Amino acid sequence: MSSKAEIAIVGAGPAGLTLALALARRAMASGHDSSGGGIAVTVYDKQPSHFLAQRFDVDRSYTIDITGHGRKALEYVHATDVFDEALFEFKGLIYHHLPNVSFLPVNRIDAVTEESPGYTGSRGDICRALQQIIEEKFSGVVAFCWETGVSVESDDTGTLVEERTSGGRTVSTRSKAFDLIVGADGAGSVVRAAVERFDPTFYIQKRSTSKYCTMMELDKAETVGKELSPEWLQVFNVIPLSVAGAVGGGLGRGSARWFCQFGFTRDTIFSNVEEVKRHLRHCSPKLLDLVTDEEMEKFIERKCQHIGRSVSCNPLRSGRFVLLGDAACAFPPIGQGVNAAMESAMVLDQCIGRVWNSFTSGSEPATVVFCQALNDFDAEWRPSTDALVWLGDHLWSGNVMWMLCKGMFSSKLGLGVLSRSKDRTLSYYDVMTEAIAMEQRLRYTGWAKNRFGCVVLFALTAAEELL
Repeated sequence: MSSKAEIAIVGAGPAGLTLALALARRAMASGHDSSGGGIAVTVYDKQPSHFLAQRFDVDRSYTIDITGHGRKALEYVHATDVFDEALFEFKGLIYHHLPNVSFLPVNRIDAVTEESPGYTGSRGDICRALQQIIEEKFSGVVAFCWETGVSVESDDTGTLVEERTSGGRTVSTRSKAFDLIVGADGAGSVVRAAVERFDPTFYIQKRSTSKYCTMMELDKAETVGKELSPEWLQVFNVIPLSVAGAVGGGLGRGSARWFCQFGFTRDTIFSNVEEVKRHLRHCSPKLLDLVTDEEMEKFIERKCQHIGRSVSCNPLRSGRFVLLGDAACAFPPIGQGVNAAMESAMVLDQCIGRVWNSFTSGSEPATVVFCQALNDFDAEWRPSTDALVWLGDHLWSGNVMWMLCKGMFSSKLGLGVLSRSKDRTLSYYDVMTEAIAMEQRLRYTGWAKNRFGCVVLFALTAAEELL
């Protein structure tokens, strides 16, 4: 048996970097020298290093809040000190005057109740912080191959073909075999596609709902700085959704750029600035004071993104391959995409930890040891992936009045899906089962069997909120 287990992580996003950090810490804690001794981790990504890439994609610059499950994963890999410096503290949500539900209280605040703070920022902010820790402390264990795509040459030997690119051209290729290959390469995963091709028992289910969004930068910096705090997500409307958040600007945490996500039920195109202003006056009038006509022109040119797709896999592993994050489970936004991805990396490392002694003692080959860990991971994490897809598909399902009834009624029962999903003590499966039970109770009351019943229930719940 080789003295060193070779592990490939395809994708240097939050899931892949969290796993790389966890594995590096495990190798170092096992008493190996600074090279990691018994383990070598190679991280591949088609994009440049996060320190060379833009912090955010203007077309998809969703502000991400890390709470609950994500915070638990960061504590697990001892990354909170760096995140304290690199990202904004996340305190919760502020609901501004909501035009379509105007009887709700103005500037209502939903604060994070956990003792440990969360974080908010862009995907780039998160990845830079994780990469920084790995490069500063574990460069002897983890090697990065930036601007390098991979394809799977053989599932039996775990051989990957590396394709290094420069200027859009392939400049070199080579083959390398690995004991474990982790697909953390997003919803369009090449690793998942390879597993589907090689394994006839591997099953992928894809669904699509009518959820779209377009991003707008709130570029009146002076006004935005006075009106909005980067420690809070700002909700300007619920139906249709308008929610804004801050990401690190060119100076990182020392600066902030604000982006607002506008939700739609179809692919929506605006012809001119006046159409955009009419939309803002209807659903988010406060935003008229926070954005310039020039940014509205850019907003018109941006693509309306389809965010209603979901993908789930069964099982999450095959042979020496395993899937993490969106590669294993992509779902419509419920505020848990990155949080769940990072937690899945933590769970995989815990499963590897249970068989670690068998590997380090040399009693069994690495591939045999990892096979048991992957079986454990599939059994432990797949209920969460199934639950996340269900929650993403059902959160905004049904007609508007039914959705509002569910939201208000479940919140009064303390069973709101969004807030319960942030609870680190609950699994996503627990949140799903609670939500199913709540919906059954609500339907059983008979209030929701007709539109009048929905209005009465919603009005009663809203009146209690006001009192």
